[in-house]
Parts: sequence; C-alpha cells; structure tokens
Amino acid sequence: MLRNVLAELVKVGDEVLGLIYDFLRKLNADKTGEFLKMFKLFLRDEVVAKTSEVWKTWKIIKIGTIYTAEAFCQVFKNEGLDMDRMVKDIIHSPAFRVSGTEQDVELVNVSNEQLGFKDGAYYMDTCKRALMLGLDMCPAEVGPQLYLQLKEDMPSGTSVVVAMEAMLDSENYLKVFTVNCDVRGELYLLTCICHPHSKFFAHRRFLFLRRKP
Repeated sequence: MLRNVLAELVKVGDEVLGLIYDFLRKLNADKTGEFLKMFKLFLRDEVVAKTSEVWKTWKIIKIGTIYTAEAFCQVFKNEGLDMDRMVKDIIHSPAFRVSGTEQDVELVNVSNEQLGFKDGAYYMDTCKRALMLGLDMCPAEVGPQLYLQLKEDMPSGTSVVVAMEAMLDSENYLKVFTVNCDVRGELYLLTCICHPHSKFFAHRRFLFLRRKP
C-alpha cells in the first residue's frame, strides 16, 4: 500500500502535496475520530454542507432583553401565556443564563438528515456535526425568547429542538427546550429529556445559531 501511495505522490504538484500534508496532520491530531468520520461522509456525498455560509437563516430574534427567571415568568403572565411546569423548572435552574447585552441572533433550522444522519443520531453527535459544519449551540434563553417572539411561520403539527446545553431539572433529568405548533396552529414552549445518548430520528429538526465571523 505504501509503495502505491508513494508512486501516486510523485505525480502531483506542490499545491496538492501541501493539501495532503495538511490532511495528514489533521488526521493525526484527530483523537476522537470525528474528522475521519466526516471525511468518509464527504467521499460518499453524505455531507450536504460544510460551512455556515450555506445554511439559510430561519429566524432572527433578540436575546438579552429579559434578565432573570422571575422576569421571564412575569412577561409570560403579562402576555397571558401559560408557562409549562417543566419549562418553569428549567428557567429557574442555576444553569440558566441570559445574555448580558441585547443582541440579534440568527437561528438555523436543520434536520438530522441535512446534517448527514440518514438513520437519525444521538444528540451529542448531532451537536458535534453541526459545530463542525460551522454552526453554534444556542444559549438556553433562545427557547423562551423564540416562543415570545415567534408569532407565525411555523407549520402546524411541527416542533423544533433548541440545540443547547442540556440542564438538570428538579428531578435530575437532563432537559432542553422545544418549541411546538399543534394541529390547530397553537404554539407551545415545552421541554424534552435529552441526555447525550438520546436518539432522534433523521427528520427531527434542531435550532442552531449561525456562527458570527
């Protein structure tokens, strides 16, 4: 095998040799095997996107406008919105943090299949793949902020998982936020159990942030 590789290497120019050298360095530094896995997917044309440039922005929302868990609860009450008990549990978690400054964030709505997982994937693999493809995890406040700001444009009978760091609820279950639209077109902010090895179908959709330059 080595003899055949060397025979091919002498046929290519310096530019290609440089790329091969970079590839080998990257491969040798890949302790988790994720880079090799992605390269194999690329060779099979299963990776549909490589940078955040190709992802379409689904929604732009503001974060950093509500500063505490109590304030979120009050805004829900003022808007006449019921807050699910599990949502309230997560919002009052010590791990729940909000942005210190008001800012716009671009949300990307992507399925496991679009990330290259045709047979579904574990949550941790979904997140790793999205990060590798140029997206970022959402801060937890994206869940309630999206629910408050999303007035329409979500098809009936659909839901999205907010790709965030899962938080322990009062019963020690790891949870993330989901935003759901029932068959009547009513929106709900809910949670779902989501530990690293939670398996999601290929069609399941997740919200990530478009990575800022």
